[in-house]
Order: sequence, then structure tokens, then C-alpha cells
Amino acid sequence: MWRPPDPEPARMLPTPAAAFDAVAFSPDGRWLAAGDRDGLVTIWNTATGELAHRLRGHIASVPALAFAPDGVRVASASDDNE
Repeated sequence: MWRPPDPEPARMLPTPAAAFDAVAFSPDGRWLAAGDRDGLVTIWNTATGELAHRLRGHIASVPALAFAPDGVRVASASDDNE
């Protein structure tokens, strides 16, 4: 994650970005959600970089994510059609 215009990353996630099929920031920028090829949705705290949640429920890739306007809920779409 970067803070423009600084060219140096402000924070690095512990998982390579290539492992994710989708990412989404919460409206307030506090959370970053990432969907991976194994059906997992991972949520990090952007201020600390700490893992906040791992959400399981899909059995295939998660290519789309979106936070609700309140920033509390996140919706995921998967290739498993679940």
C-alpha cells in the first residue's frame, strides 16, 4: 500500500499480491479485503497491517469484492456461484 506521492510503500502485506484475484478498501480506508483463488476472503487493518479476519465460505476463486457503504460488511462473489 502506498501513500501518494511517496514512491515507497507505506505497508507491505504478508501475502504476495499475485495470490489475490480481487481487493477492496472500505469506504473509510480502514480495512483492506482481498479475495484469493482458494475461496478465502482476508481482511487487514490498513493502519497497522494486522490481519483482522479470515472469512471462509467459498470453494473457488473470489474475483469480486465490495464493502457496504457503512464499511462494516463486505460482499464477495465467487466462481463457485455461492
